[in-house]
Amino acid sequence: MRAIVLENSSARIAVEADVDAPVAGPGEVLCEALAVGLCHTDVAMIRGFPNVRAGYSPAYPLVLGHEFVARIVRTGPGVTSVSVGDVVVSGSHISCRNCKYCVRGESELCRNKSVIGLDVDGALSEQFVLPEIIVRRIDESIPLELAVLAEPFAVALHAVERAAYEPGDKVAVIGPGPVGLLTVGAMIAEGIRTDIIGLPSDDKQLQLGLDLGAAQAFTVDEALTTNLGAYDIVIEGAGHHAAVDAAIRLAGPGGRVVCVGLPEHETLIDTAEFAREEKLLIGSRAYDLSTWDKVPALLAASPGLARLVTHKLAMTDIEEGIRLVENRTATKVMLSPEVGGFSAHPAD
Repeated sequence: MRAIVLENSSARIAVEADVDAPVAGPGEVLCEALAVGLCHTDVAMIRGFPNVRAGYSPAYPLVLGHEFVARIVRTGPGVTSVSVGDVVVSGSHISCRNCKYCVRGESELCRNKSVIGLDVDGALSEQFVLPEIIVRRIDESIPLELAVLAEPFAVALHAVERAAYEPGDKVAVIGPGPVGLLTVGAMIAEGIRTDIIGLPSDDKQLQLGLDLGAAQAFTVDEALTTNLGAYDIVIEGAGHHAAVDAAIRLAGPGGRVVCVGLPEHETLIDTAEFAREEKLLIGSRAYDLSTWDKVPALLAASPGLARLVTHKLAMTDIEEGIRLVENRTATKVMLSPEVGGFSAHPAD
């Protein structure tokens, strides 16, 4: 069976590597990918960024791919919630379901979890296996460009949950990349008014944020001039230490700063300011299983988010996809197979 494989920690990718075909066991489903998203975490793992790799324990050779929409081709014994032929989206966490974090609905913190495509084999292959419990059926009429965003949309939705919005709160999202724009979309889907903030070079992304429903768009300098300490909630999705610093300064007394991104460099924080103004710094790591109960309906109600997929490539063109992510040409790259096969031609 063919797959896209990260061969070892030296960041060598094998395209169309030959791997063993998986078999669906009890409580599992065998899937074929309809589309797979490529994200900054994938690229960081491939390039060997230590701050990102520190969060995972990959078993090499590793089949990549943790953002996907797929069709079920076989179900294992005991599977009842989905059937052969169903189109599904899925979380990427396989948690133990028994530890204190899993029991209290914080499975994203499970110390025994494995992450599909980052710890264990993922979706960039002809077929792959998923636990039934993490799979959610999605309407087949939803475009692949929208459905493939389900996993990062769940990340954004969990950040909104962590922010604990209260009516009247003034909200901003800093970093108009895929996570930031999906967070805007999640906010809008939940009926929350939000501003979006980025760099001057992010003008197209900021405009897209407005098109998706953001109330106002600012550059970081504009926001720090006009809205310093004005926000009750700031969600940082840029994954850059300077964005974290700006988010903290934009939050007002009692404000909540939710960090979703994974910066490559450490961020220095003035804890005295946090003490004086009782600000809260909140981490947001992916999602709990319960977050996924909302994803199919909220995603279907947000069709404009499909515009985030700016490039559609064959699975075997992953190196080109990586280049598009690294140089910020692409907002989101979607890798697609041919029907019934692994290789594909670039979509029009």
